Amino acid sequence: MVYWIIPMRHFPCTLSVSLLLSLFLAGCKPHNQSDAVHTLADASSAQLGDARHQKEDFDRSLELINSLDDSPCLPNTPGFEKLVGIADRLNKWIRNQKPDDTWKPDAAFQEVEHAALNAAETAQKIVRTLALLKGATVLNEHGQQITASETLQAERQAVIADLEQFGLQTQTLASLTNLPIMNRISQSVSALKNTFAALENIPNLTGDAIRSFVKQRELETEGFVSLAVVFEDYAAQLKTEGLFISTSDVEYLKQSAWMRDLSQWTCGDKRVLLDQAVQMCDWVVCNIEMRSNWIPINQNESVEVVPQHPWQTILLGYGTAQDRMSVFLELLRQRRMDAALLAIPHPRNPNTPFYWGVGVLLDGEIYVFQLEYGFPIPGAEGIKVGDDGSLQFSSVATLSQLMQDDTLLRRLDLSEKQQFPITAEMLQQTSAHFFLTPESVSMRMKVLEAELSGEQNMVLYTDPHELRRRFAVAGMTSVEFAKYPFRTAFEQRFNPEPTNEAMNVFLVQRPRLNLDDSVARRHYPLWSGRILYFKGAISGQENAITKYQNTRVPDKEMIEYRNDPIFRNTPALGLQLQWITVQASYWLGAALFEIDSLGASKDSLMEIRQNRLNTWRTPTEYLLGRIAEREKRYDDAKRHYGNTSPSLSGIGNAVRAQWLPEP
Repeated sequence: MVYWIIPMRHFPCTLSVSLLLSLFLAGCKPHNQSDAVHTLADASSAQLGDARHQKEDFDRSLELINSLDDSPCLPNTPGFEKLVGIADRLNKWIRNQKPDDTWKPDAAFQEVEHAALNAAETAQKIVRTLALLKGATVLNEHGQQITASETLQAERQAVIADLEQFGLQTQTLASLTNLPIMNRISQSVSALKNTFAALENIPNLTGDAIRSFVKQRELETEGFVSLAVVFEDYAAQLKTEGLFISTSDVEYLKQSAWMRDLSQWTCGDKRVLLDQAVQMCDWVVCNIEMRSNWIPINQNESVEVVPQHPWQTILLGYGTAQDRMSVFLELLRQRRMDAALLAIPHPRNPNTPFYWGVGVLLDGEIYVFQLEYGFPIPGAEGIKVGDDGSLQFSSVATLSQLMQDDTLLRRLDLSEKQQFPITAEMLQQTSAHFFLTPESVSMRMKVLEAELSGEQNMVLYTDPHELRRRFAVAGMTSVEFAKYPFRTAFEQRFNPEPTNEAMNVFLVQRPRLNLDDSVARRHYPLWSGRILYFKGAISGQENAITKYQNTRVPDKEMIEYRNDPIFRNTPALGLQLQWITVQASYWLGAALFEIDSLGASKDSLMEIRQNRLNTWRTPTEYLLGRIAEREKRYDDAKRHYGNTSPSLSGIGNAVRAQWLPEP
């Protein structure tokens, strides 16, 4: 839906003016002074009461956002209604706030927003015309009823022209957002346009013939109706001006709260910002498995995966290289560190950026992190072995150092044949690309963040103009916005099924948990474990470790299920229980690793190696390697890192193995 927001003046002022006018224009005998005082006092009391209720709505919304650990608040689940309720509460509050006069729209975001809005409006026109061609009476954009002409020739010509226009608009969006799917949509629209144009060749074409033609293509026309809804929702999500809170905004608030909590406890007692960045990089590498951009569907074909929002990536624990980098960037943002994706022109297509690292701007220098390899690029001092036996990246290379000294990059070479694909010469053309979403630069988030205080505090708004200025000073050849967030927003609306299916793991419930009968609500330990982990509640009274343990199904219990008639009639449940057991075991091992319970972590991870499901193997081997590092079993660490060699992160792990000391 596209929402048009009419800015309201501050409510108490409006009420006071109307009250005074009523006193002077009533046309009856004047109230005595006492009556007037009472009337004003009552109005003032009502205003205070309304303001108090609005503030309560705001505070309650933040409480709910910070307490989403009891049940999954995912699309198409009952828990999603919580997000709808939070949006409703926040809208009651924000509709009485003044627009922020200091907020300025960004031209790049406006360009994409306007292009999406134009496409959405054209799509709606096509939907109305298709309905007319089917014989329906529809409302035009002004709310007036319209009916089709007798011959339908005008409507047929209109739909051809609008489909032509829509095709051009999708091509514009493709160039602005790097959305490959827009080109495919444009091709489908062109094919539909040509079928309508081909009707011109039919002699004595009548209105009935056109209507019959349209009804025969019900699947194509209904598909376009669904597409129009996607474009309308997409255009609404891209809106940065105005004060209206959608459920997408609430998901962004949820993401910001999770990232805030994660960034706080992962940094621990580190006070130096660069040390904090190193800690957060390490958390991302240990907790977000890097997977391919492509999924094979048969021996000859693959499909590109749907990009994920950062909150989806941390929840699932895996994503593409860009998904992994986006999580790191969001964690940095919550620590108020300026950061960007670093890119050079792609060797095979100079007009396309090749993202090769993440740059963190501190004191005028850009420190470089290589998330695909799994560590910061070491500086001139190299890598050291810490007291705990593991590698320490106390020296991080800056972009200016890498531009001047190619030997720093050559440390990332595995061999002469397997070299790090970047040279100092290439870096002379480095550009910065900011990972910012429409929500993060919107007026509504700036207004919301200004209201936060104390434990509620989190970064919701980033000034794109200031961010661009600061990075331009740092000497970039160009400074622009990454297109990945625009692509994610559209594809998650256009094709949400893959991500929703992946999220189903949080809805699987382990039978026979021996819960007290009084616990009537549903029990989702895997979901609860994830949210508690984000909060840093790894141990203690209610903790992630216990939730993960309650999710896992022991082998003995699995055998009992297989002998259960109900279980035998639902074979898919067995696979689901194995799947969540492996997933919980990995996350349990990662949580135990974070609190230095290395023996217990290793035991949990070894269970995955013994499981027949070929999942979580690469991150399991990586964590086992990190455990071996801390225990100074360097031969074992190298062996574990070597077991990840076929994976995307395998080269980085092999490089890490080269840096380990000899036993």
